[in-house]
Amino acid sequence: MTLGTINVLLLEGSPGHARLVQRCLETTSPEPFSVQWVDRLTRGLDQLRREEIDVILLDLALPDGRGLEGLRRVCAEAPEAAVVVLTGHEDPETSRVVLRSGAQDCLVKGRLDSQTLASTLRNSLVRKHLEMAIRESEERYALAVEGTNDGLWDWHVPADEIYYSPRWKEMLGYEEGELNGRPDEWFGRVHPDDIDKLRKEISAHLTGATNHFSSEHRLRHRDGSYRWVLSRGRAVMDTSGAAYRMAGSLTDIHSRKATEQQLLHDAMHDALTDLPNWVLFMDRLGIAIAQARRYRNRTFGVLFVDLDSFKYINDTLGHTIGDRMLVAIAQRLRALLRPGDTVARLGGDEFAVLVNVLDEPSDATRIAERIQEELQRPFELEGLKVSTSASIGIALGSTEYQRPEEAVRDADTAMYRAKALGKARHAIFDEEMHRRAVEQIRLETELRRAVERQEFRLHYQPIISLGNGSLEGFEALIRWQHPSKGLIYPARFYRSPRRPV
Repeated sequence: MTLGTINVLLLEGSPGHARLVQRCLETTSPEPFSVQWVDRLTRGLDQLRREEIDVILLDLALPDGRGLEGLRRVCAEAPEAAVVVLTGHEDPETSRVVLRSGAQDCLVKGRLDSQTLASTLRNSLVRKHLEMAIRESEERYALAVEGTNDGLWDWHVPADEIYYSPRWKEMLGYEEGELNGRPDEWFGRVHPDDIDKLRKEISAHLTGATNHFSSEHRLRHRDGSYRWVLSRGRAVMDTSGAAYRMAGSLTDIHSRKATEQQLLHDAMHDALTDLPNWVLFMDRLGIAIAQARRYRNRTFGVLFVDLDSFKYINDTLGHTIGDRMLVAIAQRLRALLRPGDTVARLGGDEFAVLVNVLDEPSDATRIAERIQEELQRPFELEGLKVSTSASIGIALGSTEYQRPEEAVRDADTAMYRAKALGKARHAIFDEEMHRRAVEQIRLETELRRAVERQEFRLHYQPIISLGNGSLEGFEALIRWQHPSKGLIYPARFYRSPRRPV
Protein backbone atom coordinates (compact mmCIF):
# COMPACT_ATOMS: atom_id res chain seq x y z
CA MET A 1 0.00 0.00 0.00
CA THR A 2 1.54 3.32 -1.06
CA LEU A 3 0.61 6.21 1.23
CA GLY A 4 2.55 9.12 -0.35
CA THR A 5 3.50 12.11 1.83
CA ILE A 6 2.04 11.61 5.30
CA ASN A 7 0.85 14.84 6.94
CA VAL A 8 1.53 14.69 10.68
CA LEU A 9 0.22 17.07 13.32
CA LEU A 10 2.35 16.91 16.46
CA LEU A 11 0.62 18.14 19.64
CA GLU A 12 3.50 18.23 22.11
CA GLY A 13 3.96 20.56 25.06
CA SER A 14 7.74 20.02 25.33
CA PRO A 15 9.86 21.73 22.64
CA GLY A 16 12.65 19.19 23.23
CA HIS A 17 10.43 16.22 22.59
CA ALA A 18 8.98 18.00 19.56
CA ARG A 19 12.45 18.48 18.01
CA LEU A 20 13.25 14.80 18.73
CA VAL A 21 10.16 13.63 16.88
CA GLN A 22 10.87 15.91 13.92
CA ARG A 23 14.47 14.63 13.62
CA CYS A 24 13.29 11.00 13.76
CA LEU A 25 10.93 11.56 10.84
CA GLU A 26 13.15 13.73 8.61
CA THR A 27 15.14 10.87 7.02
CA THR A 28 12.55 8.10 6.87
CA SER A 29 11.44 6.36 3.69
CA PRO A 30 9.75 5.23 1.45
CA GLU A 31 6.95 7.68 2.37
CA PRO A 32 8.13 11.16 3.51
CA PHE A 33 6.54 12.86 6.51
CA SER A 34 5.41 16.47 6.68
CA VAL A 35 5.35 17.45 10.35
CA GLN A 36 3.62 20.49 11.93
CA TRP A 37 4.07 21.21 15.62
CA VAL A 38 1.75 22.98 18.04
CA ASP A 39 2.09 23.07 21.81
CA ARG A 40 -1.52 23.58 22.83
CA LEU A 41 -4.68 21.48 22.34
CA THR A 42 -6.77 24.48 21.30
CA ARG A 43 -4.24 25.40 18.60
CA GLY A 44 -4.20 21.81 17.41
CA LEU A 45 -7.99 21.70 17.14
CA ASP A 46 -7.93 24.93 15.11
CA GLN A 47 -5.30 23.37 12.82
CA LEU A 48 -7.46 20.26 12.33
CA ARG A 49 -10.37 22.45 11.28
CA ARG A 50 -8.24 24.20 8.62
CA GLU A 51 -6.17 21.36 7.18
CA GLU A 52 -6.46 17.70 6.28
CA ILE A 53 -4.20 15.72 8.59
CA ASP A 54 -3.29 12.03 8.17
CA VAL A 55 -1.77 11.24 11.57
CA ILE A 56 -1.98 13.06 14.91
CA LEU A 57 0.76 12.55 17.49
CA LEU A 58 -0.85 13.57 20.76
CA ASP A 59 0.81 14.22 24.09
CA LEU A 60 -1.74 13.56 26.85
CA ALA A 61 0.18 15.97 29.14
CA LEU A 62 -0.58 19.14 27.15
CA PRO A 63 -1.12 22.18 29.36
CA ASP A 64 -4.74 22.52 28.19
CA GLY A 65 -5.21 18.88 27.14
CA ARG A 66 -7.08 17.37 30.11
CA GLY A 67 -5.79 13.87 29.37
CA LEU A 68 -8.37 11.50 27.84
CA GLU A 69 -10.83 14.34 27.33
CA GLY A 70 -8.30 15.94 24.96
CA LEU A 71 -7.99 12.62 23.09
CA ARG A 72 -11.73 12.41 22.63
CA ARG A 73 -11.91 15.98 21.35
CA VAL A 74 -9.15 15.31 18.82
CA CYS A 75 -10.83 12.13 17.58
CA ALA A 76 -14.13 13.96 17.25
CA GLU A 77 -12.58 16.87 15.34
CA ALA A 78 -10.62 14.63 12.91
CA PRO A 79 -12.53 11.31 12.68
CA GLU A 80 -10.60 10.22 9.57
CA ALA A 81 -7.13 10.83 11.01
CA ALA A 82 -5.08 8.17 12.81
CA VAL A 83 -4.15 9.11 16.40
CA VAL A 84 -0.99 7.92 18.17
CA VAL A 85 -0.71 8.88 21.83
CA LEU A 86 2.60 9.88 23.43
CA THR A 87 3.04 9.03 27.11
CA GLY A 88 5.83 9.64 29.61
CA HIS A 89 6.07 6.06 30.86
CA GLU A 90 5.01 2.56 29.87
CA ASP A 91 1.70 1.46 31.47
CA PRO A 92 -0.38 -1.40 29.94
CA GLU A 93 -3.58 -0.09 31.51
CA THR A 94 -3.02 3.37 30.02
CA SER A 95 -2.47 1.80 26.62
CA ARG A 96 -5.73 -0.16 26.86
CA VAL A 97 -7.66 2.95 27.89
CA VAL A 98 -6.36 5.16 25.09
CA LEU A 99 -7.00 2.45 22.49
CA ARG A 100 -10.56 2.06 23.72
CA SER A 101 -10.94 5.84 23.53
CA GLY A 102 -10.14 5.99 19.82
CA ALA A 103 -6.35 5.98 19.42
CA GLN A 104 -4.68 3.57 17.01
CA ASP A 105 -1.47 3.13 19.03
CA CYS A 106 0.52 4.35 22.03
CA LEU A 107 4.27 5.22 22.26
CA VAL A 108 6.58 5.96 25.19
CA LYS A 109 8.55 9.19 24.63
CA GLY A 110 11.77 7.87 26.13
CA ARG A 111 11.92 4.95 23.71
CA LEU A 112 11.48 6.75 20.41
CA ASP A 113 13.74 6.02 17.44
CA SER A 114 13.33 6.76 13.75
CA GLN A 115 12.38 3.24 12.66
CA THR A 116 9.93 2.61 15.49
CA LEU A 117 8.23 5.99 15.14
CA ALA A 118 7.93 5.85 11.34
CA SER A 119 6.61 2.29 11.23
CA THR A 120 4.15 3.06 14.04
CA LEU A 121 2.75 6.07 12.18
CA ARG A 122 2.47 4.14 8.90
CA ASN A 123 0.81 1.14 10.56
CA SER A 124 -1.57 3.37 12.49
CA LEU A 125 -2.62 5.12 9.30
CA VAL A 126 -3.16 1.79 7.51
CA ARG A 127 -5.10 0.49 10.53
CA LYS A 128 -7.27 3.61 10.51
CA HIS A 129 -8.03 3.15 6.84
CA LEU A 130 -9.01 -0.47 7.50
CA GLU A 131 -11.17 0.51 10.45
CA MET A 132 -12.97 3.07 8.32
CA ALA A 133 -13.45 0.54 5.52
CA ILE A 134 -14.81 -2.01 7.99
CA ARG A 135 -17.09 0.57 9.57
CA GLU A 136 -18.36 1.60 6.13
CA SER A 137 -18.96 -2.04 5.25
CA GLU A 138 -20.79 -2.61 8.53
CA GLU A 139 -22.91 0.47 7.92
CA ARG A 140 -23.78 -0.76 4.43
CA TYR A 141 -24.67 -4.15 5.89
CA ALA A 142 -26.80 -2.55 8.62
CA LEU A 143 -28.59 -0.40 6.05
CA ALA A 144 -29.11 -3.44 3.84
CA VAL A 145 -30.55 -5.37 6.77
CA GLU A 146 -32.91 -2.54 7.63
CA GLY A 147 -33.83 -1.68 4.06
CA THR A 148 -34.25 -5.09 2.49
CA ASN A 149 -37.64 -6.71 2.28
CA ASP A 150 -36.03 -10.07 2.98
CA GLY A 151 -35.22 -11.52 6.37
CA LEU A 152 -31.56 -12.40 6.98
CA TRP A 153 -30.15 -15.28 9.02
CA ASP A 154 -26.63 -16.26 10.05
CA TRP A 155 -26.03 -19.75 11.43
CA HIS A 156 -22.95 -20.46 13.53
CA VAL A 157 -22.84 -24.19 12.91
CA PRO A 158 -20.47 -25.42 15.65
CA ALA A 159 -22.39 -23.53 18.35
CA ASP A 160 -25.73 -24.33 16.68
CA GLU A 161 -26.88 -20.74 17.06
CA ILE A 162 -28.65 -18.65 14.43
CA TYR A 163 -28.94 -14.88 14.22
CA TYR A 164 -32.34 -13.79 12.89
CA SER A 165 -32.65 -10.23 11.58
CA PRO A 166 -35.56 -8.03 12.71
CA ARG A 167 -37.18 -8.43 9.29
CA TRP A 168 -36.91 -12.27 9.55
CA LYS A 169 -38.87 -12.12 12.81
CA GLU A 170 -41.31 -9.54 11.49
CA MET A 171 -42.24 -11.81 8.57
CA LEU A 172 -43.54 -14.30 11.15
CA GLY A 173 -45.31 -11.70 13.25
CA TYR A 174 -42.70 -11.28 16.01
CA GLU A 175 -40.89 -8.28 17.47
CA GLU A 176 -37.11 -7.90 17.71
CA GLY A 177 -36.65 -9.31 21.22
CA GLU A 178 -39.19 -12.12 21.08
CA LEU A 179 -37.19 -14.92 19.46
CA ASN A 180 -33.84 -16.28 20.61
CA GLY A 181 -31.03 -17.74 18.53
CA ARG A 182 -32.08 -21.38 18.69
CA PRO A 183 -32.42 -23.23 15.36
CA ASP A 184 -35.78 -24.52 16.60
CA GLU A 185 -37.17 -20.99 16.17
CA TRP A 186 -36.89 -21.77 12.45
CA PHE A 187 -37.17 -25.54 12.07
CA GLY A 188 -39.82 -25.90 14.75
CA ARG A 189 -42.13 -23.66 12.71
CA VAL A 190 -41.74 -25.52 9.40
CA HIS A 191 -44.87 -27.27 8.10
CA PRO A 192 -44.74 -31.01 8.91
CA ASP A 193 -45.02 -31.86 5.21
CA ASP A 194 -41.98 -29.69 4.38
CA ILE A 195 -39.51 -30.36 7.21
CA ASP A 196 -37.90 -33.53 5.76
CA LYS A 197 -37.39 -31.86 2.39
CA LEU A 198 -35.85 -28.78 4.04
CA ARG A 199 -33.41 -30.82 6.12
CA LYS A 200 -32.32 -32.80 3.05
CA GLU A 201 -31.70 -29.58 1.08
CA ILE A 202 -29.60 -28.14 3.91
CA SER A 203 -27.67 -31.40 4.28
CA ALA A 204 -27.03 -31.55 0.53
CA HIS A 205 -25.38 -28.13 0.66
CA LEU A 206 -23.39 -28.74 3.85
CA THR A 207 -21.96 -31.94 2.36
CA GLY A 208 -21.02 -30.18 -0.88
CA ALA A 209 -23.63 -31.85 -3.08
CA THR A 210 -25.04 -28.44 -4.10
CA ASN A 211 -23.27 -25.11 -4.67
CA HIS A 212 -25.86 -23.17 -2.69
CA PHE A 213 -28.85 -23.82 -0.45
CA SER A 214 -32.33 -23.01 -1.71
CA SER A 215 -35.64 -24.22 -0.32
CA GLU A 216 -39.30 -23.31 -0.70
CA HIS A 217 -41.27 -24.29 2.39
CA ARG A 218 -44.03 -23.14 4.70
CA LEU A 219 -43.43 -21.45 8.06
CA ARG A 220 -45.99 -21.05 10.83
CA HIS A 221 -46.91 -17.43 11.46
CA ARG A 222 -47.64 -16.13 14.94
CA ASP A 223 -51.37 -16.19 14.10
CA GLY A 224 -51.16 -19.94 13.44
CA SER A 225 -51.36 -19.76 9.65
CA TYR A 226 -48.64 -21.11 7.37
CA ARG A 227 -46.89 -18.85 4.87
CA TRP A 228 -44.75 -19.87 1.92
CA VAL A 229 -41.14 -18.63 2.08
CA LEU A 230 -38.00 -19.05 0.01
CA SER A 231 -34.84 -19.57 2.05
CA ARG A 232 -31.47 -19.25 0.34
CA GLY A 233 -27.90 -19.29 1.61
CA ARG A 234 -24.31 -20.49 1.36
CA ALA A 235 -21.99 -22.20 3.80
CA VAL A 236 -18.38 -21.32 4.65
CA MET A 237 -16.08 -24.33 5.07
CA ASP A 238 -12.96 -24.71 7.16
CA THR A 239 -9.73 -26.31 5.95
CA SER A 240 -11.09 -29.78 6.75
CA GLY A 241 -14.15 -29.20 4.55
CA ALA A 242 -16.59 -28.89 7.45
CA ALA A 243 -19.09 -26.04 7.49
CA TYR A 244 -18.59 -23.61 10.37
CA ARG A 245 -20.94 -20.86 9.17
CA MET A 246 -23.96 -20.63 6.91
CA ALA A 247 -25.82 -17.41 6.12
CA GLY A 248 -28.62 -16.39 3.82
CA SER A 249 -32.00 -14.74 3.33
CA LEU A 250 -35.69 -15.48 3.80
CA THR A 251 -38.13 -14.18 1.18
CA ASP A 252 -41.90 -14.09 1.53
CA ILE A 253 -43.29 -15.85 -1.57
CA HIS A 254 -46.77 -16.54 -0.20
CA SER A 255 -48.55 -14.36 -2.78
CA ARG A 256 -46.55 -15.89 -5.63
CA LYS A 257 -47.29 -19.44 -4.47
CA ALA A 258 -50.97 -18.61 -4.06
CA THR A 259 -51.02 -17.30 -7.63
CA GLU A 260 -49.18 -20.38 -8.91
CA GLN A 261 -51.56 -22.69 -7.09
CA GLN A 262 -54.56 -20.80 -8.45
CA LEU A 263 -53.21 -20.99 -12.00
CA LEU A 264 -52.55 -24.71 -11.56
CA HIS A 265 -56.04 -25.19 -10.13
CA ASP A 266 -57.59 -23.30 -13.04
CA ALA A 267 -55.63 -25.39 -15.55
CA MET A 268 -56.90 -28.60 -13.94
CA HIS A 269 -60.52 -27.66 -13.14
CA ASP A 270 -63.67 -26.70 -14.97
CA ALA A 271 -64.32 -22.97 -14.68
CA LEU A 272 -68.10 -23.34 -14.23
CA THR A 273 -68.46 -26.24 -11.79
CA ASP A 274 -64.95 -26.26 -10.25
CA LEU A 275 -64.86 -30.02 -10.87
CA PRO A 276 -61.69 -31.62 -12.24
CA ASN A 277 -61.49 -31.22 -16.00
CA TRP A 278 -60.40 -33.65 -18.70
CA VAL A 279 -56.69 -33.14 -17.99
CA LEU A 280 -56.90 -33.86 -14.25
CA PHE A 281 -59.36 -36.72 -14.73
CA MET A 282 -57.07 -38.44 -17.22
CA ASP A 283 -54.11 -37.99 -14.87
CA ARG A 284 -55.95 -39.65 -11.98
CA LEU A 285 -57.26 -42.37 -14.27
CA GLY A 286 -53.70 -43.06 -15.42
CA ILE A 287 -52.69 -43.54 -11.77
CA ALA A 288 -55.59 -45.95 -11.24
CA ILE A 289 -54.54 -47.98 -14.29
CA ALA A 290 -50.95 -48.16 -13.05
CA GLN A 291 -52.11 -49.34 -9.62
CA ALA A 292 -54.40 -51.95 -11.18
CA ARG A 293 -51.48 -53.30 -13.20
CA ARG A 294 -49.30 -53.39 -10.09
CA TYR A 295 -51.90 -54.97 -7.82
CA ARG A 296 -53.59 -57.61 -9.97
CA ASN A 297 -56.64 -57.97 -7.74
CA ARG A 298 -57.40 -54.24 -7.77
CA THR A 299 -60.32 -53.04 -9.92
CA PHE A 300 -61.59 -49.57 -10.76
CA GLY A 301 -64.56 -48.26 -12.67
CA VAL A 302 -65.11 -45.44 -15.16
CA LEU A 303 -68.61 -44.05 -15.61
CA PHE A 304 -69.36 -41.82 -18.59
CA VAL A 305 -72.46 -39.71 -17.78
CA ASP A 306 -74.35 -37.89 -20.53
CA LEU A 307 -77.47 -35.86 -19.70
CA ASP A 308 -80.43 -36.92 -21.83
CA SER A 309 -82.40 -33.68 -22.10
CA PHE A 310 -79.99 -30.90 -21.34
CA LYS A 311 -80.12 -29.33 -24.82
CA TYR A 312 -83.88 -28.98 -24.44
CA ILE A 313 -83.42 -27.23 -21.05
CA ASN A 314 -80.85 -24.85 -22.56
CA ASP A 315 -83.07 -24.06 -25.56
CA THR A 316 -86.26 -23.48 -23.55
CA LEU A 317 -85.02 -21.95 -20.27
CA GLY A 318 -81.81 -20.29 -21.46
CA HIS A 319 -78.11 -20.82 -20.87
CA THR A 320 -78.11 -19.07 -17.50
CA ILE A 321 -80.54 -21.64 -16.07
CA GLY A 322 -78.60 -24.35 -17.88
CA ASP A 323 -75.32 -23.29 -16.26
CA ARG A 324 -76.91 -23.21 -12.81
CA MET A 325 -78.27 -26.67 -13.37
CA LEU A 326 -74.84 -27.95 -14.35
CA VAL A 327 -73.42 -26.50 -11.12
CA ALA A 328 -76.20 -28.16 -9.08
CA ILE A 329 -75.61 -31.49 -10.86
CA ALA A 330 -71.89 -31.23 -10.12
CA GLN A 331 -72.62 -30.71 -6.42
CA ARG A 332 -74.88 -33.76 -6.28
CA LEU A 333 -72.39 -35.95 -8.10
CA ARG A 334 -69.57 -34.82 -5.81
CA ALA A 335 -71.67 -35.63 -2.73
CA LEU A 336 -72.30 -39.18 -3.98
CA LEU A 337 -68.67 -40.23 -4.15
CA ARG A 338 -66.11 -41.36 -1.61
CA PRO A 339 -63.06 -39.18 -0.80
CA GLY A 340 -60.75 -41.19 -3.09
CA ASP A 341 -63.06 -41.08 -6.12
CA THR A 342 -63.21 -38.38 -8.80
CA VAL A 343 -66.03 -36.73 -10.70
CA ALA A 344 -65.10 -34.49 -13.61
CA ARG A 345 -66.85 -32.35 -16.16
CA LEU A 346 -65.54 -33.21 -19.60
CA GLY A 347 -67.43 -30.45 -21.37
CA GLY A 348 -71.00 -29.50 -22.24
CA ASP A 349 -73.37 -31.91 -20.52
CA GLU A 350 -70.85 -34.75 -20.20
CA PHE A 351 -69.42 -35.88 -16.87
CA ALA A 352 -67.09 -38.70 -15.96
CA VAL A 353 -66.70 -40.59 -12.68
CA LEU A 354 -63.66 -42.56 -11.57
CA VAL A 355 -64.42 -45.08 -8.84
CA ASN A 356 -60.88 -45.63 -7.68
CA VAL A 357 -61.38 -49.01 -6.01
CA LEU A 358 -64.23 -51.43 -6.62
CA ASP A 359 -64.79 -54.19 -4.09
CA GLU A 360 -66.83 -56.00 -6.73
CA PRO A 361 -68.03 -55.07 -10.26
CA SER A 362 -71.64 -54.63 -9.11
CA ASP A 363 -70.52 -51.59 -7.06
CA ALA A 364 -70.20 -49.64 -10.31
CA THR A 365 -73.80 -50.37 -11.32
CA ARG A 366 -75.06 -49.38 -7.87
CA ILE A 367 -73.27 -46.04 -8.19
CA ALA A 368 -74.82 -45.54 -11.64
CA GLU A 369 -78.28 -46.24 -10.15
CA ARG A 370 -77.67 -43.72 -7.36
CA ILE A 371 -76.66 -41.12 -9.96
CA GLN A 372 -79.88 -41.74 -11.85
CA GLU A 373 -81.92 -41.33 -8.67
CA GLU A 374 -80.18 -38.08 -7.76
CA LEU A 375 -80.61 -36.57 -11.22
CA GLN A 376 -84.32 -37.43 -11.32
CA ARG A 377 -84.94 -35.45 -8.12
CA PRO A 378 -86.13 -31.98 -9.19
CA PHE A 379 -83.70 -29.05 -9.14
CA GLU A 380 -84.96 -25.70 -7.77
CA LEU A 381 -83.79 -23.10 -10.30
CA GLU A 382 -85.22 -19.55 -10.01
CA GLY A 383 -88.60 -20.79 -8.88
CA LEU A 384 -88.68 -23.59 -11.43
CA LYS A 385 -88.48 -27.30 -10.69
CA VAL A 386 -86.40 -28.98 -13.34
CA SER A 387 -85.42 -32.65 -13.51
CA THR A 388 -83.36 -34.64 -15.96
CA SER A 389 -81.95 -38.09 -16.54
CA ALA A 390 -78.70 -39.47 -17.87
CA SER A 391 -77.39 -42.28 -20.00
CA ILE A 392 -74.42 -43.87 -18.27
CA GLY A 393 -71.75 -46.08 -19.74
CA ILE A 394 -69.57 -48.19 -17.46
CA ALA A 395 -66.08 -49.53 -18.17
CA LEU A 396 -64.60 -51.82 -15.54
CA GLY A 397 -60.87 -51.46 -15.00
CA SER A 398 -58.62 -54.32 -15.99
CA THR A 399 -54.95 -54.98 -16.62
CA GLU A 400 -55.63 -54.85 -20.35
CA TYR A 401 -55.82 -51.05 -20.31
CA GLN A 402 -52.52 -49.37 -21.20
CA ARG A 403 -53.70 -45.77 -21.44
CA PRO A 404 -56.53 -43.83 -19.74
CA GLU A 405 -58.00 -42.88 -23.13
CA GLU A 406 -58.87 -46.54 -23.71
CA ALA A 407 -60.99 -46.79 -20.55
CA VAL A 408 -62.83 -43.52 -21.34
CA ARG A 409 -63.41 -44.71 -24.92
CA ASP A 410 -65.02 -47.92 -23.70
CA ALA A 411 -67.20 -46.10 -21.15
CA ASP A 412 -68.26 -43.69 -23.90
CA THR A 413 -69.16 -46.60 -26.16
CA ALA A 414 -71.25 -48.16 -23.39
CA MET A 415 -72.97 -44.84 -22.78
CA TYR A 416 -74.16 -44.67 -26.39
CA ARG A 417 -75.39 -48.21 -26.07
CA ALA A 418 -77.45 -47.14 -23.04
CA LYS A 419 -78.80 -44.15 -24.94
CA ALA A 420 -79.73 -46.36 -27.92
CA LEU A 421 -81.65 -48.66 -25.58
CA GLY A 422 -83.97 -45.87 -24.49
CA LYS A 423 -81.99 -43.40 -22.35
CA ALA A 424 -82.19 -42.95 -18.56
CA ARG A 425 -80.33 -46.20 -18.04
CA HIS A 426 -76.82 -47.59 -17.83
CA ALA A 427 -74.87 -50.19 -19.79
CA ILE A 428 -71.64 -52.04 -19.02
CA PHE A 429 -69.05 -52.20 -21.75
CA ASP A 430 -68.21 -55.57 -23.24
CA GLU A 431 -66.06 -56.64 -26.19
CA GLU A 432 -69.09 -57.14 -28.42
CA MET A 433 -69.88 -53.42 -28.07
CA HIS A 434 -66.37 -52.59 -29.14
CA ARG A 435 -66.56 -54.96 -32.07
CA ARG A 436 -69.83 -53.43 -33.23
CA ALA A 437 -68.49 -49.90 -32.77
CA VAL A 438 -65.37 -50.66 -34.80
CA GLU A 439 -67.48 -52.32 -37.46
CA GLN A 440 -69.80 -49.35 -37.62
CA ILE A 441 -66.85 -46.95 -38.03
CA ARG A 442 -65.39 -49.12 -40.74
CA LEU A 443 -68.78 -49.22 -42.47
CA GLU A 444 -69.05 -45.43 -42.31
CA THR A 445 -65.64 -45.10 -43.97
CA GLU A 446 -66.58 -47.54 -46.71
CA LEU A 447 -69.89 -45.77 -47.13
CA ARG A 448 -68.14 -42.59 -48.26
CA ARG A 449 -66.17 -44.58 -50.83
CA ALA A 450 -69.36 -46.30 -51.99
CA VAL A 451 -70.74 -42.95 -53.12
CA GLU A 452 -67.57 -42.24 -55.11
CA ARG A 453 -67.57 -45.75 -56.64
CA GLN A 454 -71.30 -45.67 -57.43
CA GLU A 455 -71.96 -48.91 -55.53
CA PHE A 456 -75.57 -48.02 -54.66
CA ARG A 457 -78.37 -49.73 -56.54
CA LEU A 458 -81.98 -48.69 -56.90
CA HIS A 459 -84.51 -51.49 -56.32
CA TYR A 460 -88.23 -51.22 -56.94
CA GLN A 461 -90.69 -52.89 -54.60
CA PRO A 462 -94.14 -53.46 -56.20
CA ILE A 463 -97.20 -52.38 -54.23
CA ILE A 464 -100.03 -54.94 -54.67
CA SER A 465 -103.64 -54.42 -53.67
CA LEU A 466 -104.69 -57.21 -51.30
CA GLY A 467 -108.29 -56.70 -52.36
CA ASN A 468 -107.99 -57.56 -56.02
CA GLY A 469 -104.34 -58.40 -56.48
CA SER A 470 -103.75 -55.54 -58.89
CA LEU A 471 -100.47 -53.58 -59.14
CA GLU A 472 -100.98 -50.20 -57.47
CA GLY A 473 -97.45 -48.81 -57.87
CA PHE A 474 -93.80 -49.16 -56.91
CA GLU A 475 -91.65 -48.23 -53.89
CA ALA A 476 -88.08 -47.11 -54.74
CA LEU A 477 -85.52 -48.59 -52.33
CA ILE A 478 -81.77 -47.98 -52.14
CA ARG A 479 -79.38 -50.87 -51.67
CA TRP A 480 -75.62 -50.98 -51.26
CA GLN A 481 -73.87 -53.49 -53.46
CA HIS A 482 -70.67 -54.01 -51.39
CA PRO A 483 -67.81 -55.48 -53.45
CA SER A 484 -66.94 -58.10 -50.79
CA LYS A 485 -69.95 -58.24 -48.41
CA GLY A 486 -72.63 -58.39 -51.03
CA LEU A 487 -75.96 -56.65 -50.72
CA ILE A 488 -76.21 -54.43 -47.61
CA TYR A 489 -79.62 -53.11 -46.55
CA PRO A 490 -80.17 -49.57 -45.14
CA ALA A 491 -80.84 -50.94 -41.66
CA ARG A 492 -77.09 -51.53 -41.39
CA PHE A 493 -75.70 -48.31 -42.80
CA TYR A 494 -78.11 -45.50 -41.94
CA ARG A 495 -77.07 -45.24 -38.23
CA SER A 496 -74.29 -42.97 -37.01
CA PRO A 497 -71.06 -44.73 -36.08
CA ARG A 498 -71.29 -42.87 -32.73
CA ARG A 499 -74.45 -44.81 -31.89
CA PRO A 500 -73.69 -48.53 -32.21
CA VAL A 501 -76.43 -51.07 -31.71
